[in-house]
Order: sequence, then C-alpha cells, then structure tokens
Amino acid sequence: MSRSLWLVYMILGIMNKLRGRYVKALHFLQISERNNPDGFWTRYYLAETYYKLGREDEALRDSKSLTSDFPENPNAYVPLTAALQIIGQNEEALEVVNMMLEVSKPDSKIFKKAVQGKLEILVLLGRLDDAKRLAEDHKIKWFDEKDLSRLSVKSKLYESARLYHDGNQEEAKLVLAQVIKADPSNPDALSSLASILMDLGHYDEANELLLRAHGLQPSNFVVMSLLAKTYYELGDYRLAEKYAKKAVSHHPDIGVPYSVLADVYEKSKRPGIKMNVAQLRREAAMRGGPK
Repeated sequence: MSRSLWLVYMILGIMNKLRGRYVKALHFLQISERNNPDGFWTRYYLAETYYKLGREDEALRDSKSLTSDFPENPNAYVPLTAALQIIGQNEEALEVVNMMLEVSKPDSKIFKKAVQGKLEILVLLGRLDDAKRLAEDHKIKWFDEKDLSRLSVKSKLYESARLYHDGNQEEAKLVLAQVIKADPSNPDALSSLASILMDLGHYDEANELLLRAHGLQPSNFVVMSLLAKTYYELGDYRLAEKYAKKAVSHHPDIGVPYSVLADVYEKSKRPGIKMNVAQLRREAAMRGGPK
C-alpha cells in the first residue's frame, strides 16, 4: 500500500473516531496500522478507540506499547494516563504523567496539559500540599469549592473502579454507596453500583438504581444498555428490547444492546419475527460486548 493510501485510512479512522463512530474508526485504523505499523498517530487513536469500544485489554496493551516504542514523544503518554485512571490506578497514572513531563518542552502545550493532569491526579490522591505547591510553581489557579467537590466524587469513583478491577466487589459497593448517600443524584455512581449488583446477580436492585440514573440522564446510552440487560435477566423481554433499541439509536457503537437484542430474539415467541441473531452477536463482539 502506498503512503498516501494508508494515510487516507488513518485520516478516515481519526475522523470517525472524533465523530463517535468507533466501529468504523477501528476498521480504518486497523487497515492503516497493518500497512504502516510504525505510524504514531494511527496507533494513538487506535488505543483510544479500543477504550471507547470497551476493549480494555487491547487498549491497555496498545497504550503501553506506544510509550515503549515512542518514549521521547510526550503525546505517547496521554492514552496510558487516561487508561490507568479509568481503572482507578492513579498512582501508576502519576508515574506516567511524570515521564510525560520529563520529555516535554516546558513552553509547549503538551507540557501545560501534563502539569494540569498531574495537579488533578494529586488532588484525587489526596496529596493537597503537593498539589498546591505544583499550582504555585506553575502559576495555576487553585480549584474552587465546586471543583474540589467534583474531584472528591471523581476520586471515589476511581477508587471504586480500582477495587472492582482488583476483584474487591463488596468494598467497591461500599465506596459507591458512600457517594450516593452524599449525592443521591449522581448518575455515574448509580450506574456503577448497578453494574456491580448485576455482576452479583442482583438485577432487581440494579434495575431500580438504573431507572433513577435514567431519570437524571435520559439520553445516557450506557444506562439504557444496562437497563436492557437487567430487564432481560428479569424476564421482561419487551422492555429489554425497547431499551436496547433506544441505546443503539443513541449510540450504535456499544456492544451490550446488540447482545441483549440477540438474546431477546432467540427467546422470542412472537410469530413472524425474523432477525439475524448471528449478525447481532458479531456486531456485539466488534463493539466489545458479550457474544
């Protein structure tokens, strides 16, 4: 493949990724990478796209290889920093940001972005004295009370993610319960706790939390997807189908609703229904959902 052609695929991939069309983005970026495996920006956006599709193992793998293969490029550390924070590993994320600062020019935009990222991570870790010194050194305006409150909640959400990732579901539940007690209208905490309850098989409780979250954020496609799954497990196939279709219409690149639709149509007793269940399962797998 000529340079101009793999470059076209890379641009198409990036454009689709930025527009939220992650499956199409993945398709184009994978073609570009196969024909130019050393292309930095192809691999950068490929790592981010894997995360958007919920394919965390592949995303983490690609993020790590990016820093290994391009250690002098400060942009290489951005996907890995975000990836580690998503799973609640802020100490590790801080190490990556420090490496990013070491290879960044002090007057560059990426350096300022890294400093701001480090500042937030220090606050999330509760290291306020270190954070304040960093802010003073770089003449960054300190957070107001609203920002600190937001970061406090964010810290708890990251902590619950870390606990969950480490297999400590009960402890993760307790952390999220604390967040919800302090802020009953936090949709992220409600849906995160619902996800854990679903893993434990408590679909009734999970469904109640998700309905609350849906009331707060009616267009949240993740909540719709989880609602579809809980209704399916509770045997209400009509509502499972309804919420799965709503999730797909709001965001066609999330895997769970395709899996739910495949399950519903396999069990459906309605006469005349013809759905390609195998195709739905392929669509789910491409998007990181269960097959």
